[in-house]
Amino acid sequence: MRNVLFLLSLLTAGYLLADPQIVPQNKNPPFFKGEKRGKDDEGKSRSLTGKVSDDKDNPATGKPVFDRGITVYPFVGAVAHRIRARDLAAIYDLGGRAGVSIGTLAQDEEIAAHIAIDDTLNRHFAVVGTTGVGKSTAVSLLVRKAVEARPDLRVLMLDPHNEFAGALPDLSVRVDTASLDLPFWMFRLEEFSEVIFRGREIEVDEIDLLRDFIPQAKHLFRNPGGGAYIRRAADALTADTPVPYRVADLLKLIDDRMGQLDAKDERPALKALRTRIEALVNDPRYRFMFSSRMIDDNIHRAIFLAILLFNFTLIFGLLYLFSMRAQRRLHASEARYAATFEQAAAGIGLFDLDGRWRQANRRLCEILGYDEAELLTVRFQDTTHPDDLAVSETDARPASGWSCDIATR
Repeated sequence: MRNVLFLLSLLTAGYLLADPQIVPQNKNPPFFKGEKRGKDDEGKSRSLTGKVSDDKDNPATGKPVFDRGITVYPFVGAVAHRIRARDLAAIYDLGGRAGVSIGTLAQDEEIAAHIAIDDTLNRHFAVVGTTGVGKSTAVSLLVRKAVEARPDLRVLMLDPHNEFAGALPDLSVRVDTASLDLPFWMFRLEEFSEVIFRGREIEVDEIDLLRDFIPQAKHLFRNPGGGAYIRRAADALTADTPVPYRVADLLKLIDDRMGQLDAKDERPALKALRTRIEALVNDPRYRFMFSSRMIDDNIHRAIFLAILLFNFTLIFGLLYLFSMRAQRRLHASEARYAATFEQAAAGIGLFDLDGRWRQANRRLCEILGYDEAELLTVRFQDTTHPDDLAVSETDARPASGWSCDIATR
């Protein structure tokens, strides 16, 4: 899937159909015949963009086309005229490319404004303007139109002013500091240092201490009772190794170092580092990094729950497979019984406690002279000779119901 990044509502520069400087706000802006734009009556200069000419490949259509670039400059004092609607439509024509409508042109409201959505997303582009002109509205419209045209599109929007969640409620999934989890132990040392010092000058001594303490804290997480950490080349943990560790272990390592007799020179840096870490952990703005489920001693519990969930999933999966296998065997057994019942050479039938026939195979119907539908409407007593009825009822009445096998006579 394509990922598009919108940063602070400002989309980086790129594809524009025309230079914004040559589009005046009046409905019929001046347009110079030929290719040159000079100074208008107000003394404002216009930059050169291209020319509108008749389609040479299809002269019969008389449709104008817009060409970018400069080939021949017009002479000074060339006659200018106001742009015609057909020329304006040619400037903004997509040339057969697939596009979506985002409104109408400000210069002529009868001409629809289209953007080539695929070409736009394949380039960097920008939505710029002064305060209050509607940049956020334009971005919301572009995002909605892009998602409608490309349902597989995924858009990441950084929204510090909380503008787009309300504009796109049916399309957006809002992630804020209350729902975002970004574990601190995933950061590299350089990134973690930027978080700790928060834009202030980084103290090299404190960074060196972190470079020593973080691998030890990771070792304590991986081996709670493993003793002191010994760096080995084969399995060396570094401050950048993506292994979880606890802030509580990190602070304990700092305390242990401050308590050593030979750490007199390091104590100022150790105290400052401990203060920075504690302030960072208690800062509500960084709760998404240091929430209780990430710094308390419950990481093992989370891993245990994940393993437990996996085991339950495996058990239920196996039970489902066994159930499906038993069900297939039952279906096969029922199919064999049905085949045996229908193809038997002897007459076989089933009836209920009242003696009414419930099921009869083809051979029984032939013996009794009934078809199956007619036989199921009568009782066992109706198809038995009166002289044999008393004996048949005594022999054919089991505890759970009646059944009778009628052999060929």
